[in-house]
Amino acid sequence: MGHNTASMTMRFRSERAFFDGYRRALLLKSDQLLFDELWDVVEAYVPSVEKSNHPLLIATLLMSMVLEQRKLITSLQTQLEKLQQEVQTGQRLQAAEVSRLKEDLRRLDEDVDSRLHALRSELSELLYPSDGAL
Repeated sequence: MGHNTASMTMRFRSERAFFDGYRRALLLKSDQLLFDELWDVVEAYVPSVEKSNHPLLIATLLMSMVLEQRKLITSLQTQLEKLQQEVQTGQRLQAAEVSRLKEDLRRLDEDVDSRLHALRSELSELLYPSDGAL
């Protein structure tokens, strides 16, 4: 006799079709697209779902969606931590650069003061020569 058991792909499509009314009820197009993405991603898990032999197909499909979301969250957390480290490193470098620039500015200020003092002395000597220069 023939085999009457529906394939897992057919059962998956049937389960997805069961949620068509919910999808249409979503008001925002962006929500509908995200909903479709959830189902598209979980379709890759159909072989694992089939091997799980869980009595509730929807439970296994939802668990696959959760797993995929968890993978995405973990990836985003890793990227965020990397960016935070880069920002902290940049801030440390920036603080060191600010410190170096402050020191350069202090030295320049001292140099300008020294040259200004020497210039005043020369100008004073030119305007009011001392008795020994005559």
